[in-house]
This record gives sequence, C-alpha cells and structure tokens, in this order.
Amino acid sequence: MRIDLQPVVLIDTRERKALEIRRFAWERATLPAGDYGIRGFSDLGNPQFAVERKALDDLVSSLTFQRPRFLREAHLLARFRFAGLLIEGARSDIQSGAYRGLADPNAVLASVDMLALWFGIHVWWCDNAEGAAAQLEELVWLFVRGLAKDVAGLLPAGVTLGVAEGAEEPVGETALGVAEATEAVPMSA
Repeated sequence: MRIDLQPVVLIDTRERKALEIRRFAWERATLPAGDYGIRGFSDLGNPQFAVERKALDDLVSSLTFQRPRFLREAHLLARFRFAGLLIEGARSDIQSGAYRGLADPNAVLASVDMLALWFGIHVWWCDNAEGAAAQLEELVWLFVRGLAKDVAGLLPAGVTLGVAEGAEEPVGETALGVAEATEAVPMSA
C-alpha cells in the first residue's frame, strides 16, 4: 500500500499579491517568518520550512533603506531548518542596475550573498512571479519527499510514502515507487 502525503502551502496573511500555487492546496496564515510555509512545519514550535519572496525593487529597498528590519527577518528565517529566498528577477538585472534606486549593484549583490553565507538562506533567482511559484512548488515537493524518505524505515513492510500534488488526486509514480493502493493523508502538526 502507498500513502501519499498532501502538503498544504501556507501563504502569509501580509503577502499582498500571492504567488499562484497550482500543485498543492494552500491557505492563508500568519507566519512568524517568510511569506510561504508548509502547514505543520512553518511555526516556531517546529521551524522546518520558510521561504521569503522579493520582487527586484523590494529586494533593493530591503537591503538598503529597510536593512535593519530585513536583517531581523533574516535572523528569524535562520532559525528554520530550510530557509529560502525567491527573487523575482535575474542576477544580471542587478548587475545592469535594472531596478529603482541608487544602490550600487555590487553592494546589492554582496548583500544577497551575505544572506546565504551568514544566515544559511538559500537564494533562487527567478525571472518572474510564475518562475517563483514553480520554484516554490518544487521546494515544497522536495521537502515533503525528504520527510517521506526520513520516515520510510518506520513503516510496516509493504507500505510506502509519497507526495500527492493537488487537492484532488494523488500522483501516480514518484521516485519512491508505486503500490497497488493509494491512501491520501493530510499533513498537519
């Protein structure tokens, strides 16, 4: 028998224009850090997964005028086992100065690199909101797939875990294999 886990993506209530999540169910919640999380894994009681999202102009503003506030947020993100930053734009956009503001491109890029080095925040440069949504969905899938692999040794013989995508129908085949029966299990704390 195969049991498919069904993650629910959390979107912070302060996120004004949320990414369009298609692969997983989602709901609004007040998150302690980041703009996106996974139900049961994105609070300070179980700080496992948090992702911040920034448009290019917002990123530059956060790293310059709003730097103290953003660094406080980075400290919070660093408490999570997995912390990510999705940037809607290309690194070359920063290098060419294709953003609002007078910040030096090298200083902006150095600050982004600092987030990775000092705080352990994984950074993804996504061309646009659609690319950021696709990257977020992939990160959610990889995180939950990793959880399934972690607990696989605790399951009775013949039972496998997988990750269901979408609210209606579980995925057929994944790297974890296919079993005769599929049972969906919602993920919660």
